Amino acid sequence: MFFCGEMTVGAKHSRNNVDKAVDRIKTRMQRRPDRLEAGDRLRQRNQELLILKRQWRSQN
Repeated sequence: MFFCGEMTVGAKHSRNNVDKAVDRIKTRMQRRPDRLEAGDRLRQRNQELLILKRQWRSQN
């Protein structure tokens, strides 16, 4: 598919870029839950470590 005239070619290119951006955002949204879970796990581990440190300090 080839059009004469720069406007149509430019429009086609920009639409292609928009589609790519939308795809990228969609995949990012799909991956986000995993990242959130990992963050929660990290935060939980940090909390546990803090509690352990406090207990250890109170003993010594």
